[in-house]
Amino acid sequence: MRSRWSIFVSWAIVVAVVTLFASVSAADKPADVRTVRLLTIGNSFADNACKFLPQMFAADPTVELELMKANLGGCSLERHWNNAAAAQTEGEGKAYRLTKGEKRGPASLQEMLAAEPWDVVTLQQVSNNSWRPETYHPYIENLVALVQEKAPTAKITFHQTWAYRTDAPLLETWKISQDEMYEKLTDAYSQVAKKFDVPLLPSGAAIQTYRQRDDRQYVIDKDFDFASPPAEGLPRQENSLVVGWFRSKDKTSLSIDPKHMNDRGAYLIGAVWYEALTGRDIRENSFAPKGIPVDELKILQEVAHQTVAEFPQPAKPLTTLQK
Repeated sequence: MRSRWSIFVSWAIVVAVVTLFASVSAADKPADVRTVRLLTIGNSFADNACKFLPQMFAADPTVELELMKANLGGCSLERHWNNAAAAQTEGEGKAYRLTKGEKRGPASLQEMLAAEPWDVVTLQQVSNNSWRPETYHPYIENLVALVQEKAPTAKITFHQTWAYRTDAPLLETWKISQDEMYEKLTDAYSQVAKKFDVPLLPSGAAIQTYRQRDDRQYVIDKDFDFASPPAEGLPRQENSLVVGWFRSKDKTSLSIDPKHMNDRGAYLIGAVWYEALTGRDIRENSFAPKGIPVDELKILQEVAHQTVAEFPQPAKPLTTLQK
């Protein structure tokens, strides 16, 4: 038989071990995890920004993300408002997809706004109109009023989108440069940010900062025959943040996408959103998308961090989104 003393010692060891593991677990677990409930009202550019955002949040034990998207491809402020107006007057406008638990179905913008107690709601103009300030009105006013009515606790922010790559055919059609497009869209977003006293998510600024680095200049491939392209292959596209030139699925035709982000671009603007929404340093975040070299990842992180810290907000600072 075991003595009472040996039994006591055994129990003391068990208690000590349990206490030790409990204290270690408590130390590892953050005292307060902040949840960010985010609704985007946009288009494919908002999809680009959110491509890696869930993984960035998942890699940070101090925050969690609840994300819902009211994004429609190529959707302008006008079209979003027309959808909302149709839902108010005709019971239509159910152009969005709402997921609640296991249920998923069509929904109006009003229903998307009322679905959760959103912390942040983003709005943006479609890229081809982003540099034309007259196209924002009266739709931005109407949408802001709708957000304030249906999601009164949410903080509104405008997503500053980006200029097209230098070889975008539309730049030639519009007879403006990439720099001019960026300056004009930044001015347009700044005007509405001042009007409603809200911050800008400076995605476009981060893209432009990267593009202006001496070691990250995109140069059009002068050795490629664009007039009579070869049957195979693509032009060189080093340092591009957008999809750029690509082949059709059957490889017979050559096309260009000079505006939507590739993985590097999506990571960069996602990093901007992560810092803006959390106040956390992306350089300390462990998430790394496959296919992005470590040295490039560090540059993207530095650009995102620099942009969030230095972008001259026209109205409220980004810290207002973190409270």
